[in-house]
Amino acid sequence: MKNKIKAIVILLLTGAAASMLAAGPATCYAIKDPAFRSQCLAEAQRSPAPCYNIKDSDQKNYCLAVAHDTKAYCYQIKDADKKLYCLSK
Repeated sequence: MKNKIKAIVILLLTGAAASMLAAGPATCYAIKDPAFRSQCLAEAQRSPAPCYNIKDSDQKNYCLAVAHDTKAYCYQIKDADKKLYCLSK
């Protein structure tokens, strides 16, 4: 699971996620990993609903923070680095 979180961070840092979002939700459906697909859909649709499909609590809270555009969910993230990353957004 740590590798999946690292991959999300790498996508966000490289801007690949931004280009994915520009293409819209249809592009998200091509993502095979269910958690990444849900994260992508939540960001593309600006809706927290897909976040609730994510099993990993830290990833779910990050997704909710982004979808709701609030840092409140960042404080629920247990991993210190992920929490700080979330708060930096």
